[in-house]
Amino acid sequence: EFPLLQDIDLLVILGGVPQECAGWIEQEVLFIRQSIACGKGVLGICLGSQLIARALGGELTPHIHAESGWWPVKFRKEAEGEPLLKGIAQENTLFFFHRNTFSMPDGCRWLANSEGCEHQIFAFGDRVLGIQAHPEILAETIHDLAVNKVQTLPPGPFHALTTSDAEAEDYLAGAQTMLYRLLDNLVHSLRAT
Repeated sequence: EFPLLQDIDLLVILGGVPQECAGWIEQEVLFIRQSIACGKGVLGICLGSQLIARALGGELTPHIHAESGWWPVKFRKEAEGEPLLKGIAQENTLFFFHRNTFSMPDGCRWLANSEGCEHQIFAFGDRVLGIQAHPEILAETIHDLAVNKVQTLPPGPFHALTTSDAEAEDYLAGAQTMLYRLLDNLVHSLRAT
């Protein structure tokens, strides 16, 4: 069940596997669209970013290759002065585990890319942000993915996950710092109006 819109200020949509979500994914896209229309703060991570893009008119598609493991994400020139990215470095090494991407919806600001996938971070208005990476990732989750799920992604040049990725303490700390800053920026934007 989805919460009542009047009961939330900030919606965070996490990752998942689109095929396993088929029974309720359209309902979630509708709820995201309604949340955006009501001026709620919305942060989408991995599949969450893809669903935001879909709710705004973008298309969810399989990417030419999967991304897994730690990869650098770079801000584009268009990200300069972006309030939702305030206090975040121009380049961040982030964790990935996905094989899908999306077309950029009209009205969105394309803010970051990586070598393996163009659409990494985007914003819509001053309260909606999508990020393909997993800044929320924990070492235990990385280890579990490397042991139990690594084979679910097709091989390719950006599918590089190993169990040693769970030991990347500097990257884990940097990703967590980024997540907290993104959330702080969204909350600040919500309080400003």
